[in-house]
Amino acid sequence: MRPIVRSLAALGMLLATAAILPMGPALAQAPAFNHPLVTKDAERLDAQIKAQPRPARQNAGDLRRTGMKQLAEGKDARAAAKLLVASLAQDAKDAATWAALARAYLAITPDPSSAERYDLPALAAGAAWRAYGLANAAADKAAALATLGEALQQRSLWRPAIEALEASVALANDAAAQFPAVDA
Repeated sequence: MRPIVRSLAALGMLLATAAILPMGPALAQAPAFNHPLVTKDAERLDAQIKAQPRPARQNAGDLRRTGMKQLAEGKDARAAAKLLVASLAQDAKDAATWAALARAYLAITPDPSSAERYDLPALAAGAAWRAYGLANAAADKAAALATLGEALQQRSLWRPAIEALEASVALANDAAAQFPAVDA
């Protein structure tokens, strides 16, 4: 290679590197998964929660603990979801509550005479998206994305479901922890 060509190639590499370096932190902060439908689901759910009356006698922590306990014990998922929604009406910045709400929506058996078959997975997707956005730990973000993937799968949105699950595995770096064995 001639010296001038080498100099031009080196200059080109230097300019490309200089252009990319300032984007580094911005790229690192970008979400690993994004889908416009999920963003709309989250916005609709936010509006529904803000429209909820705030319970006068119970604080957000008590409502959250009771709802999470009901969900963990496998009790009425619908009642657990109502408690978690009431908690979020008071404190919408708790990622764990959003994650629990997403799991509660997925655990509810839809009423066959209503549109719940379609609504519950959309609500779960919105709650999981909020949990993902508010979570700080990579494991919490991965769990939220796994729940989001399940909600998208129930809606037959296969490509976004796969992308959410791939992002979850990339964050958790442990597929076995994210995807428990399915009972046959």
